Amino acid sequence: MKKGILLTMLLTMALLPLSAFSQMKIGYMNPDSVLRDLPEVATIEAQVQGYIEEREQAFQDRYQAWIALFSEYNEQTQQGLLTEEEIAAKEQELAEEEQELTLLQTRIQNQIAARQNELFTPVLERLDRGIRAVSEQMGLDMVLNRQTGMGDPIIYFAGGQSVDITESVLNYLLENNE
Repeated sequence: MKKGILLTMLLTMALLPLSAFSQMKIGYMNPDSVLRDLPEVATIEAQVQGYIEEREQAFQDRYQAWIALFSEYNEQTQQGLLTEEEIAAKEQELAEEEQELTLLQTRIQNQIAARQNELFTPVLERLDRGIRAVSEQMGLDMVLNRQTGMGDPIIYFAGGQSVDITESVLNYLLENNE
């Protein structure tokens, strides 16, 4: 008798979340599609691209200076104009400059990532507010992303009470330019 009651309780506890989940109203969307259609995203992407070009130019200038230093060293060495001590000193200078270039490249990559984050964060926060507003208006309990960051689909089929809110979120954001 006790086993029967215990088994019934366990089954009820196991099935309760499934029945609650089946009654949830679920929406899904493609945030990338919304972002692609927001006018400010093109402006931000242009700013990021300009920043990337600026930082790449700074790196290229420094790299060209290193190449010139290396070429000068190579010519002087081939012509026998340098002593062993001068060769060692120039090689040390070249190695240090090469290491500085590697550090500069890493710093530039970090600066670009920080700039992208700085510029896109307000748009992503606005997108989040739009998703919340549309979800509340539609009475949704949950909103799923249509795809992963790698482009793999998360939702292969959506039926029943699932609703694609991508267009609704885009329209909300375009109408409510906060």
